[in-house]
Amino acid sequence: MPKKKYYWTRAEEAELIELWKKGITNFDVLAKELNRTPGAIAKKAERLQLSSGTQRQTTTTTVPLKGLLTHEQTLKTLVGALELLRKPFKN
Repeated sequence: MPKKKYYWTRAEEAELIELWKKGITNFDVLAKELNRTPGAIAKKAERLQLSSGTQRQTTTTTVPLKGLLTHEQTLKTLVGALELLRKPFKN
C-alpha cells in the first residue's frame, strides 16, 4: 500500500501527464509508478482533464439535447401508457 500522500507536486503532475501522453492510462499501473492509490490517480486525471471515460464511465451524457422530452412530457407519456394498461384487452 502506498504511503499516504495528499498534495501533488508540479513534478508529480507533470509525470502523470507525461505517462498519460505515452499511452499509460491504467490507473493501477500509474498508481504503482507514482506511489499513489488508483483512486487518487483517477481523481487527479479527471482534474487535469486527462481522463475521457477511458476506464470509468461518467454520468455526463454526450447525447444532443434536441428532441429529448421534458420531464413533464415524459410523465404524461407514462401516465398515458399506464391508463392503456388498465383498460381490458379486446379481441
